[in-house]
Amino acid sequence: MAALNPDDREGELQALLTLALVPGIGPLRAHRLLEEHGSGRAVLQAAREAGGEKGRLGRLLSPDLRTRVRRVLAAAQGSGMGILGWGLPDYPPRLTPLAEAPPVLFCRGNPGVLQERAVAALVGTRTPTPYGREVTEKLAAGLAARGVVVVSGLARGVDSHAHHAVLEARGKTVAVLAGGLDRIYPPERKPMAEEILREGLLLSEMPPGRNPTPGLFPRRNRILSGISDLVVVVEAAERSGALITAQWALDQGKEVAAVPGSIFSPVSRGPFLLIRDGAAPVDSVEAIMELLPRLPGKEEAPGRGEESPHAGRRVSLTSLERSFLQALARTGGDPEEAARLAGIPVKEALSLGVSLEMKGLARSKGQGLLFPTGDTGEGGENPA
Repeated sequence: MAALNPDDREGELQALLTLALVPGIGPLRAHRLLEEHGSGRAVLQAAREAGGEKGRLGRLLSPDLRTRVRRVLAAAQGSGMGILGWGLPDYPPRLTPLAEAPPVLFCRGNPGVLQERAVAALVGTRTPTPYGREVTEKLAAGLAARGVVVVSGLARGVDSHAHHAVLEARGKTVAVLAGGLDRIYPPERKPMAEEILREGLLLSEMPPGRNPTPGLFPRRNRILSGISDLVVVVEAAERSGALITAQWALDQGKEVAAVPGSIFSPVSRGPFLLIRDGAAPVDSVEAIMELLPRLPGKEEAPGRGEESPHAGRRVSLTSLERSFLQALARTGGDPEEAARLAGIPVKEALSLGVSLEMKGLARSKGQGLLFPTGDTGEGGENPA
């Protein structure tokens, strides 16, 4: 997109925010519209030219939505937040071509860190062992000393140890939040969040005022991996948010690495499975640095005209995702009933539902219902 004057930029941000907040159009659909039309304003113009006909595009012209956009803009400004818009110069370049890139991101701090040469995410369990804590701090500090921007999620455990070590090393770190930036979670991390602003960045796709509900954390993880070149899992259980982040990274064509651990430790199970399936084992900062030059640079990232991991909705499904998708089709879109039918804990079903929505295989339709889109994601018909 050509350089915009301030008025044009403000208009484009309002259009992108409209696309981000409209009900019924998720990040995948929004990204397809932006790719098709080239900008947020062009998408809104297409909606106007359609004459406000019923359907998703018609929802973009809702007066109530325009009011909400103005309120969110005012709230962001009042809280000292910036807004990064897809297609605008300050939007994260590593995230731009990805099918799940959100139309806007809210930020506090220095968004320029997202343009740095090397960005690595360190993620892991909320309950690390002493070994996991030591490894996290050593890797984070070493990466910071070498000029690598370290990304994590501000959660208890590995995330917080990674941020803390970077701050101690006077490096740059990015915290990606699940809720609004005025809803720091966990609350005891507020001082750390403020310290991150010294050289780094707080980032979220959620508008101010949005609380970090459980279903938002798996959704957040795609941004954490998307803005990074590499995801390193330190310690993680077999089923954990860190492995969700690793899966997002693989779907996005990013490199995944894992730190080997004790075969007797449950939180070493996740790294073991990743290494077994092809992730690079790393035991030092030098090992991580060796991976970074092999990664595609900004100009070599998968382009807009190339096949994305989600193109045609031909995306891989885990056995749990497949079972839950089939159960949704049989229960009229009731996630809790589908979880019981599939033998999956309801709490875990929340994460599965978000993953299916992000892959374009399910869609929320209000009243807590979640409906399959009619595609298995693997080239076949939905087995309803």
